[in-house]
Amino acid sequence: MDDSEPRTSTSRNNTRRTNAPGQRNLPPFDIRDMSPFGDSALGDFMYGMEANGFGSMLRNNGVPPMGFDPRDFFGSDNYYENSTDDDEFPNEQGSSGDGGSSEHNRPPAIEVPADNDDSDDDSSSGDSEEEEYWAMYRAEEQKMKLRKQQAKEGTQKHSSIGPSDTSASGSAPKETKQTESASTPIASTAEEKSTQARNRGNDLYRKGLFDDATKAYFEALSLTPNDPAPLSYLSAVQFELGNYAGSEVYAEKALKLLEDEEDTNVKKQKLFVRLAKAKILTSKDAALVATKVDSSVEKDKILKSMAMNIASKKSSSWSKILDELEAEGEYYAVGHDPPNPELDSKMISSKGDLSWMFAGIGDARNFFATLIHLDKAEHDKKTNRKFHFSLLDLKAAAMAKVLVLLHLLNQIGDRGALTCLAYVFGSIIMPAFAYDKLQQTVTALVDKLQAGSPVADWIYISEAQRAPLLRQLRSWQQHLDGKYDTATFRQHGLLQASQGKMGRYSTHGAEDHVPPFCERDDVIFWTYGIVMPQGELAAKHEKQLLQLIEGQKLSPRGPPLPDRKITDYIDRNWKPNVTLVDIDYSKDPPDFTFNPPELAYVMFACQEFLLFCPDEQHAKIFGLSNLLEYFELFFRSTMLALKELRSRLCVEIVVGEMNDCLERIHHDTWSTRGQKQGKFDPQQFPKLYNRVHMSNIPDYVGGALSTFLFGVPLLQREKSSALNSCVLLNTPAFNNHEDYLAEYTLLTGLNSVERYFGVELRKDSSSLNGWGRPGVVLHDYTMWTVRSQGPPKKLPANERMSRAAVEKYLQAHLLKICLPYPRPKLSAHQALRAPLNLTVLFRLISHLQSLGYPAHWFSDILGQMLQGTVLTTARAPRQLVTTVGAAKKLYSSMNISVKPWLAELTTLSSIWRGLLPFGLLCEDGLVPDIGRVSKYSLKFPTPSDDMLNRPHFTVVFWNTSLGAVPTSLRWLLLDDEEGGRSRKAIKIREEGIHILTTFQWSSDTTTASFWLQSDVVMAMQKGDWKAYIWRLDTWQPVTSGVSTPTIPAHISNDVDRKLVREFQITLMRLVAAADEDVKEPGLPNSVKRVRQAYVRAIAEYRKRTDPSFTPAKPTKFENWPLGELINEVREVECMLLGAPLLPADLKCQMHVAKLVAGTMPSAEVPSKESLSFLEKFDQHIETRKRYDAWKEKQSKQPQEPRQVNPDRAPQ
Repeated sequence: MDDSEPRTSTSRNNTRRTNAPGQRNLPPFDIRDMSPFGDSALGDFMYGMEANGFGSMLRNNGVPPMGFDPRDFFGSDNYYENSTDDDEFPNEQGSSGDGGSSEHNRPPAIEVPADNDDSDDDSSSGDSEEEEYWAMYRAEEQKMKLRKQQAKEGTQKHSSIGPSDTSASGSAPKETKQTESASTPIASTAEEKSTQARNRGNDLYRKGLFDDATKAYFEALSLTPNDPAPLSYLSAVQFELGNYAGSEVYAEKALKLLEDEEDTNVKKQKLFVRLAKAKILTSKDAALVATKVDSSVEKDKILKSMAMNIASKKSSSWSKILDELEAEGEYYAVGHDPPNPELDSKMISSKGDLSWMFAGIGDARNFFATLIHLDKAEHDKKTNRKFHFSLLDLKAAAMAKVLVLLHLLNQIGDRGALTCLAYVFGSIIMPAFAYDKLQQTVTALVDKLQAGSPVADWIYISEAQRAPLLRQLRSWQQHLDGKYDTATFRQHGLLQASQGKMGRYSTHGAEDHVPPFCERDDVIFWTYGIVMPQGELAAKHEKQLLQLIEGQKLSPRGPPLPDRKITDYIDRNWKPNVTLVDIDYSKDPPDFTFNPPELAYVMFACQEFLLFCPDEQHAKIFGLSNLLEYFELFFRSTMLALKELRSRLCVEIVVGEMNDCLERIHHDTWSTRGQKQGKFDPQQFPKLYNRVHMSNIPDYVGGALSTFLFGVPLLQREKSSALNSCVLLNTPAFNNHEDYLAEYTLLTGLNSVERYFGVELRKDSSSLNGWGRPGVVLHDYTMWTVRSQGPPKKLPANERMSRAAVEKYLQAHLLKICLPYPRPKLSAHQALRAPLNLTVLFRLISHLQSLGYPAHWFSDILGQMLQGTVLTTARAPRQLVTTVGAAKKLYSSMNISVKPWLAELTTLSSIWRGLLPFGLLCEDGLVPDIGRVSKYSLKFPTPSDDMLNRPHFTVVFWNTSLGAVPTSLRWLLLDDEEGGRSRKAIKIREEGIHILTTFQWSSDTTTASFWLQSDVVMAMQKGDWKAYIWRLDTWQPVTSGVSTPTIPAHISNDVDRKLVREFQITLMRLVAAADEDVKEPGLPNSVKRVRQAYVRAIAEYRKRTDPSFTPAKPTKFENWPLGELINEVREVECMLLGAPLLPADLKCQMHVAKLVAGTMPSAEVPSKESLSFLEKFDQHIETRKRYDAWKEKQSKQPQEPRQVNPDRAPQ
């Protein structure tokens, strides 16, 4: 009799995979039917187990209760590929897993509800339901006793699979259907029947039919309750399904039955190994179980995996590595899309307060349009709810301009502010009177931001956001340091406006729109580049210019040649619109491609009372006769809306990269939300929004994939919520919307996108007008909402991808990120960006695991990648756009090397393993210890290329001993049918190149900063390696080679390196704490001074070692030699008693200070947190001893002032 556990018939490296049959829709069973497993001993046994208390354990650990709906229990296709417990099952060959003839026999999807499970099913039923269960259990108990009595008396017949049900009258049972083959011998004892059921379960298990296998194992358990084998098999099933808590329960039950056996027993060893793995995958302590594992190989693997995961959890304060190369993004001072109010009837009719996230706010036109329409809706409904707007943009210049507009809007009734608004928003240059008003506004904002005062009682700007805003405002205050005169600004603006006009003609074939009665103003703009004031305003401020222009004949047929007198007057007296310039981005003349006549038209059209049809009748009603009046009408409407709403309004100003900020909000780690200001408490700010507006920002930061990974998690879990975005950068590159989705998500249809990202395309999405049609321009907005209301739910098992599909999906993303298809650098309308780096792989893994996929799948998939070679049916992209057809294509299975990216993959795995929602089971050495990861910087020559703002760059380390840098790098890296297959190419991929996709770039210092394993860096230092910056659109280098980074000698030993790393990762928290200390009168001054000194010393040290870091305040250590600075850091660190470990709680800090100073009153009981802190600090005692010994030696043998600590001094 073979008690070994079954192995699924298809191993995970087998490339011939067969889908299980499709699932049949079955009607739910009614709980009153009493026998969900059928009329057999199994049904009787299950109810008996429930009645004896075993059932509650089953329900708590994922086994469905009596009367379950089979559709909740049956699983998805191809679960027979799931086995990773290779050491536990014999390598038997079974069937191909076609699932047999029973259509509904499918793998189960058993889940263990978490303690805080928010699912619709209430796991804690009321008393009446519990009593109903117990009544049924007692009835079944009596039924079982009656059957046993009948069996003893020989009145019951047996079938090959166990006793059948009897009628209520006790008459002979009906004949049951024969399910075993005719050759199967009839079992005469319970043990033989149990063995038959167990073997049948093993066959089903091999086919991946875990539902039927589970039934068979339960049947075996009912026949031989004291046999641990069925429980062991049930543990294996639950492990394969990713229900690790359930696997633990069954394993522990089986071990209890084996407690009289030696721990070296083979059965116990299998259970120990599986139990340890289940605990590690759920981030539990497996140390006790691991000690019982006999195999030294398995024990070593388990212990190292456990240590790795524990270390990663302790290092969870690692700062997030930025995803983009570009330090200065493109600045578009004027928006490109019509202003759309982000408000609809569904949102208006929803209950409660409303919140908006405008990511990529630009010139805020959509925000202003929303305010106008919100005021109208609130006026009609008369509610008292509050409104929160988070306005976000990558560029500080954009947010500074929005701040100027908001400050002017707050001056309700001021005609000068209204005119200034029109010129700031809609003109390239402006008359002197408007410019003076702009400068007054900028000065007022600078004063308020410097003083830390609120800009307005409805605007929130955190302390961390003020510095970049001040920098931009001061540059405008200083007239751009004379960089642009009016003539240059005006001529450049006219040229760009003309080029933009021709570009629109070539792309859309549409004519420019001019508002009614503005034909003359249109000619004036295209002749002189100005928005001319009219009427009283012109007579008061520009009388001379008005006379000059009225003296010239202007025809709507086309602009005349400019009059020299007029241009000279304008260039002497008018001023540049300085808000169009970003000092960080404008190495060349700024980009503000727009024309005021077109802009005035769309601003007029967006107002709801005109029904999006600006005509002469409405223009006459409002008395509009020139461009300036059209702009003023829009902002007058905005002012009135603001007047009505501002008492219920909060506008949050944020400078930051969209994906980064959205992710931090989702995980509640957004440090820019600082302290309370007036009536606003950032802790109460929304973390979920009714509307997320992304404009076309996804074009630049990862397309639809970024939309779903970063934007969707911030949506309110209700159908009235929406996320919208459009495609403007590269609309001609896509044939239709589904090709657009496939290019970024690698999914093959709308249904797949909705299923795997938990979204639903809204029926009122304007893009639906052309959805799926070839040749459609994608500039219409696409609106997504959540797929289901309430807390996010795991996918039903029958909707999930198979393991093979998940593996191929992640491998395809890996290859696409590493080896993007070459793309034209200069193409204006097919500028497909490829900005994502390998951190996206870990975000995808986290997302998929949240859908319910087993964690050990991802552990195995990642483990294979970390070995440097993947067995895959995916390929790197073979065309510019990955269409639906390309995403579907399966290639022949082959091993593909990813070793050029292995150094980065292992480094990121070390950083991300503490952030993944599960533990990792990896081979020894695949994931490095976090202590071996350090941050490095490399200074490069100035790149010899243009268009450096596009995120198509990577750092390439090349082993020069293998030859000169190749000209065809992508071909060399491709390890497939189209790449280099020569011995030299293979050798280069194996040992001649390292590529980093994740790094930070400083344009000012031409420095790349990155995280990497120190042993990789030291290995390169010993060889002939050079580093380059490489373009991934043209696949060409843009810098010459530089030497690899060196590890500073003063952090060469482990203790000091850990201290320095801890200093870096806690800097921002300590800065915030030190600033907060100033406001806390109860904190001892000595503690304040020490903490502030500590922060300043570390800030200076970080500035020396990280060129991209700029301290918020002067550090007072700028002129100190590095050795002296290191001594100061060490001294302050010891004075503060391990500041990185100080709890944030003020009371706890006071207790620590008193305990250290010996001033704790005997009547006062120190908090547990303070005592715990002191215990943890004792772990650093050796570091303190080293410092004290050096300090004593220094005092006895003084050599020079502030002698350098030999342990820390540079060599």
